[in-house]
Amino acid sequence: KGVPEVIMREYSESGSVVASKIFKSGMVMRKGVMGEDGLEQGHWEEYYSCPPPCASGSGPLKSKGNYRDGKREGAWIFYYETGAVEQQGNYVSGKPEGAWKWFFSGGSTLREETYLGGLETGYMKEYGDSGNVVAEGNYTAGKKTGAWKYSVHGYRSEGGYEEGKEQGEWKQYAENGNLIFSGGYDTGLETGLHRFF
Repeated sequence: KGVPEVIMREYSESGSVVASKIFKSGMVMRKGVMGEDGLEQGHWEEYYSCPPPCASGSGPLKSKGNYRDGKREGAWIFYYETGAVEQQGNYVSGKPEGAWKWFFSGGSTLREETYLGGLETGYMKEYGDSGNVVAEGNYTAGKKTGAWKYSVHGYRSEGGYEEGKEQGEWKQYAENGNLIFSGGYDTGLETGLHRFF
């Protein structure tokens, strides 16, 4: 905290920037091409911090992808410090767009979702580390909508959303499949009779 970043630029004979490195505490944190206007262009790589002594000059790769006029553009990949892929997807004008996929550090799928204009849109599915589905449902403009299902440690919950808030009847089931809760919601607020079994 409080340590300034230092930008080092390399220039061609014609005077244009051909490479840039951003240092913090003597370590390379990012590298790519940054113009005199301070906007990233083209391919960039970003790194985790490296605890001293840092013989390599930078920590493990954190992310890589392209920029256009200072905004992420196209395919990007993000990594855990171990080098395993954490998430991957596409950007358009700095906002997530299209299919995105998240992973556990062991490589199995954590979450699959879709973005439109930077907002979650369409079907989303999230998995536990054993591969079981723990959450699934739809988004509209970044808000949960329609039917959703959750499953955690054998317990299931099912119900609907409208504009990101619980709407209508919700039910919960025990590991043996028996109904243990039933109750209604209206714009996220409890309504009517809520029964526990």
